[in-house]
Amino acid sequence: MNTKTGLKSRAMRALGVSTILSTLVLPMAAYAAEPQDAPVPSADPAEDQSGGLGEIIVTATRDATSIQKVPISMQALSTEVLAQRQIKGLTDFAALLPSVTFAGIGPGRNTPYFRGIVPAGGARESVGYYIDDIPITGTGLPDVQVYDIARIEALSGPQGTLYGAGSLAGTIRFISNKPKLDTFEFGYDAEVNKYGKGDFGGQYQSFINVPVSSTLAVRAMGFYRRDGGYIDNKPNNAVFNDGSPSVLTLGDDNPDTSFTLDNSDIAKDDYNTIEGYGGRLQVLWEPADGWAIMPQITAQQQIASGYFGFDPRVGDLEVHDYDVTEQNDKFYQAALTINGHIGDWDIVSATGYYQRQIKLLNDYTYYTVTYDGFGAGYESYLQFFDKNGCTGSGATLKCSSLINPTQYYRGLRNEKKFTQELRISTPKSWPFDVTLGGFYHRQNNEVNNDYAIHGLDKIVG
Repeated sequence: MNTKTGLKSRAMRALGVSTILSTLVLPMAAYAAEPQDAPVPSADPAEDQSGGLGEIIVTATRDATSIQKVPISMQALSTEVLAQRQIKGLTDFAALLPSVTFAGIGPGRNTPYFRGIVPAGGARESVGYYIDDIPITGTGLPDVQVYDIARIEALSGPQGTLYGAGSLAGTIRFISNKPKLDTFEFGYDAEVNKYGKGDFGGQYQSFINVPVSSTLAVRAMGFYRRDGGYIDNKPNNAVFNDGSPSVLTLGDDNPDTSFTLDNSDIAKDDYNTIEGYGGRLQVLWEPADGWAIMPQITAQQQIASGYFGFDPRVGDLEVHDYDVTEQNDKFYQAALTINGHIGDWDIVSATGYYQRQIKLLNDYTYYTVTYDGFGAGYESYLQFFDKNGCTGSGATLKCSSLINPTQYYRGLRNEKKFTQELRISTPKSWPFDVTLGGFYHRQNNEVNNDYAIHGLDKIVG
């Protein structure tokens, strides 16, 4: 079976008054995850010297504001918390955000949820996902490497003004550290890890900030990561049709319609490994006072092998896989952000292009066995022979070789997103804040799914 779907959507939203933020009218305090354990240095050094708690400065309202003054429900994880908890990706930081959960079946195949809100059928995304100002929203999200990140912001929804489509339940933002014009910085982290009785893994990551001149700076980050596996794919022979409850069965006992599965060529311990690498490059240019132009690009590739669940009938953290399971997931995001002012009015332009490709292979042996278990009539669904076919009938039935009747899944998904956002904010001297903006989004998704049987495509009548 082969299905292909394409989606192109264009939307132009001219937002009038998208939000009005007044600390005089809305004196609400937001919750920050573990601010006492990992305070961010205060914008006012004297405050820390007097014994007060440091502030976490967030940009949830598209403006740098103390989290204690943001009039919306949100949580923030600072740089210190991310480092202390050794956060690497979605499954790590979701555990630290009380309103955020996730569901999925492995790396690059997880979807976050806020407050348990799921659109009907689960076919549409309910949580916006951002790298800085550019959305990479989707139902299945890439594992963004959390390194050289200033903070992660989680905004409970609905977010329909400052954050658009796909943010019904909430928004998650990765805020990267920006280039600095006056400081040279360099750092690295190295790690070796191990999952219980599983295989060893580790990672190396590094960043550098280079001020080229008084108006130009470059910042770069790179990483390599390998996670050792902990699921064992145990060797096994499964005979179709012998009637034993311990093996796979076709439903008849004719030796000419017998096929033995053997996974010895792919069976091994700790087979669900993850390998990933990538980086980020940013350039900051300040051509005039109050103006900043920053192009940046983020790119990653992650290859996850094997299955990340197990079959209790086989054993603890063990499976019987008869075909290759692997996901090759790569993406890049290019962005251009311009910050400036016209008089006392602040202006921000954010342009982004995001492209992701996912190649997925999945063993569907258990899917095939399910059909066989339906009983009489379905067994013929699994009996495919080579081009010589069968002759005779009943006791005289003679057949040529039975091909492997089990199925496998092959998927290819390509996502392309272009976004352009323009925002203008009122002067700081005004007693209230108003943000006016417009947003344009164009998206193209191509999905190709193939459910196939090895060798069936080679049969010629």
